[in-house]
Amino acid sequence: MRPEAKHKLVVVVAVAPEYMLGFVINSRLNEFVQTRAHLLPCHALVLCAEHPSFLEHDLFVDCQTPYTFPHTNLTTANYRDPLRSVGRAAVLEAVRLCSVLKPVHKKLILGASIRAARGAAPQMSECAA
Repeated sequence: MRPEAKHKLVVVVAVAPEYMLGFVINSRLNEFVQTRAHLLPCHALVLCAEHPSFLEHDLFVDCQTPYTFPHTNLTTANYRDPLRSVGRAAVLEAVRLCSVLKPVHKKLILGASIRAARGAAPQMSECAA
């Protein structure tokens, strides 16, 4: 028997016609990451002080493993406010520095951030997946 799926917050970093791409948000860095220096740059710190409307404490965005999910998973019921500019910058910097993130994903995410800056794509935001 499989364990029941856990609802996690994600940061949506790219939107494709058939899916969305996001990174899981964690409340802390796990021991595995903490003991591997090459994985530390893959985690972006998002500060509660910058997002008081929806965060109760600082969080880490795990930018080493992107997840795809259907557009239907993002609804008005589980949508959170967009990350502020400092939080978005931290996520994009983690994407740039992450040595284990596939180049195809880096290109997709960084390209989406450029289009978002020009107003042609949605900003990164949080949703429950």
